[in-house]
Amino acid sequence: MKINPHLMIILQLFAVTVILLTHPYAISADEKLDIKLQDAAFAGDTKKVKALLDEGADIEAKDLADDLTALMLAAESGQVGTVRLLLDRGARIEAQNSIGLNALMLAALNGRLETVKLLIARGAKVDAKALDGETALIRAAFAGQTDAAKLLLDSGADINAKGNPGNLTALMYTAIFGHSELAKMLIDRGADIEVMDASFGNSALMFAAQNGNTDIAKALLDKGANINLKDSDGNTALMLAEKNGHKSTADFLRKALEK
Repeated sequence: MKINPHLMIILQLFAVTVILLTHPYAISADEKLDIKLQDAAFAGDTKKVKALLDEGADIEAKDLADDLTALMLAAESGQVGTVRLLLDRGARIEAQNSIGLNALMLAALNGRLETVKLLIARGAKVDAKALDGETALIRAAFAGQTDAAKLLLDSGADINAKGNPGNLTALMYTAIFGHSELAKMLIDRGADIEVMDASFGNSALMFAAQNGNTDIAKALLDKGANINLKDSDGNTALMLAEKNGHKSTADFLRKALEK
């Protein structure tokens, strides 16, 4: 059974809130106020957020589950009105959690388009990096968020930014996970199709081949990707498709080599 990741976040927040608020000696009154602010922000209860801020809640306090501020939580769940209020009240737009995620990255990862628009309009840096070097565009590509990626690119995001592990680009992530629409958009907008990752020397075509994403392999070849490139172990895209049991992709690549 698949568990909705959004539901998991809600359950995590609820569990932390119940534990903390029912143990009066665990935290201070100020910390309880901060927890209420974070919950209200995630839920998009803008009126309550305003009241809690007026009461003295710390706008930059971070939750215990994921080290996120109220702004990050509101951005993650796409609560545009709440995001606007928090920004108006001075929330740091570039604040990051313990692994370097910020509000824009979280909004892009979850496809919160209106929130992405608002954050960019309010000055969020589109190429800010998390501790692993990944940008909002890379996070959007990882999750297959085509519209969010387009917004970021239209706002000047670096299409060839690299993140760790392996210096993977947005295009590579789409090739790995089979996000065909997004992959084709990145290819059409000039993404580097020959760059190779630092871990195994794989190109986007190789990633597409070893994961059986034939339509992305075709789009890459149509753009001129080198079908004969070899990874650090001497494998070509065709060899990777064969080794991973992707017969239809291997057949396609074999025919492409015969042309």
